[in-house]
Amino acid sequence: MLRSIPVLKRNGKKISEVAEWLDIDTIICSKNEKINYTNRTVYITSDGEYVHCIATDQIHELLSEQSGFVITDRGTLGNLNKGHEYDEKNNNIIMCEKHIITVSTPRKSKVKEVIKKILSRK
Repeated sequence: MLRSIPVLKRNGKKISEVAEWLDIDTIICSKNEKINYTNRTVYITSDGEYVHCIATDQIHELLSEQSGFVITDRGTLGNLNKGHEYDEKNNNIIMCEKHIITVSTPRKSKVKEVIKKILSRK
């Protein structure tokens, strides 16, 4: 069950560029606002205001902080805790024996680092 949502902290007119998790139990109410010509949901809490995060890169970054998640290519995120086989020759990761995700050349070292961390915990 969804217990938290990705948001950006807002302080006055300034909106953070770093996404964070907001526990839904802390939300008092929400409202729609036009921000940069786009309708966005703003959540009001006793801690302040948060804007619903819709940017893929910010959400990927947030998930990447969680154990096992890594950005493998533009717009692609894989949870390497879900079982994988890394095909370094073809720059692919086979997830759960049926999903293949690509690994871009700039992301290879990060993918190897996360795999190494996962294997060291087993």
